Amino acid sequence: MGGACAAHRNTFGQIEWQVDWRKGRYGVPKEGSMDSGVCAVYSINRYYLLILEVGIMATSLKIDAELKGRVQHLASLRDRSPHWIMCEAIRQYVEREEARESFKQEAMASWTAYQETGRHLTGQEARSWLQTWGTDAETGLPECHE
Repeated sequence: MGGACAAHRNTFGQIEWQVDWRKGRYGVPKEGSMDSGVCAVYSINRYYLLILEVGIMATSLKIDAELKGRVQHLASLRDRSPHWIMCEAIRQYVEREEARESFKQEAMASWTAYQETGRHLTGQEARSWLQTWGTDAETGLPECHE
C-alpha cells in the first residue's frame, strides 16, 4: 500500500491536507473517520484517492442567532460554506492583529534606540523627505542626528 502523495501547506508552512493514491482492496479508511483524518475517498480501478486533513484543529464557537444568520446569508451570497466564512474572518483578524502587534513592537524598539542614542529625524525632516517621493527630485533617507 502507498503511492504518490502531494500536500498543501498554509501560509505558516503547516500541512493542511494531503492527497494520497493507494492501491489495494483492504485497509482503506472510510470518509470522515475521525482517527484517520480522511475527509474524502475516491476509488478508480482499485486505486484509492484519499484526501487527508492534517493539522486541522476542531473547535467550537458560540455565536448568537443574529450573527449566525448573517454568516449563513453571506456564505450563500459568496457560494461558500459558513465554516469557510468564519475561518476566513478569524484568519484575517489574526493577521491584522499580528501586524498591529509587530508595528507596536517596532515602535517600542525605535523608542528604546532613541532613548539610548538620541539619534533621530525631526518631523519636518521626515515630511520633507516624504514629499520628494515619486518626483524627479526624490532623495534617499536622510541621516539621523542627535
